[in-house]
Amino acid sequence: SNHPTKKKKKLKETSPPNITKLRNKALDALSYATKYPTVENGFQSNQHVIFALVRDPTERFISSLGQAMGAAGSQMNEMAPILKEACLSNTSKETLSCIARYVQKHGFWIELHFTPQVLDLSFTTLYQDVPVAIISFKHIQAILDHFGSGHVKQRNGTEVRSDDVLKQMTVDDYDEETLRIVCEIYEMDVLMQRTIGLEVPRCDPFIPKG
Repeated sequence: SNHPTKKKKKLKETSPPNITKLRNKALDALSYATKYPTVENGFQSNQHVIFALVRDPTERFISSLGQAMGAAGSQMNEMAPILKEACLSNTSKETLSCIARYVQKHGFWIELHFTPQVLDLSFTTLYQDVPVAIISFKHIQAILDHFGSGHVKQRNGTEVRSDDVLKQMTVDDYDEETLRIVCEIYEMDVLMQRTIGLEVPRCDPFIPKG
């Protein structure tokens, strides 16, 4: 390979992120989100139609860390250099393991892309009892076709990642311990998806059914 070998990083204990500062930045960003329509502005309760695409949490975590570590559109998030300094290694397997432990230690609030999908959905409805149709991300092409947008070019998320190690990362890079950590971080997503008939088989050994 023509790429220089990166020195393996260990999870640092001496320079944790400023969680309060990062959480405040996240809340500030969310404050600019479009407010949900209300009766006061002429939108009745029976007009609320929302659908959401959800992903297998173990697949989504790899996509999330790619964005959090400085992919196109996220270069200014302030967390990317911290994550890279702590965890970017010479293999995608080592990097994935380190990031999983980092999020486990510091919490998913350190970067918006790590937020569980259950919380994303709750924020979208402002915690109101509004029905949401939940569909597997695997059916995105059918949904685009339904809305007459099947011809739209879909972005390849791996291409916009900032480092070759991240571009090469796949679910095959999970070892048992890393998979356990990610499944436990996103237990709420696993349980939510099971309730609507979407299985997350990689998490079955770690999140008991029934």
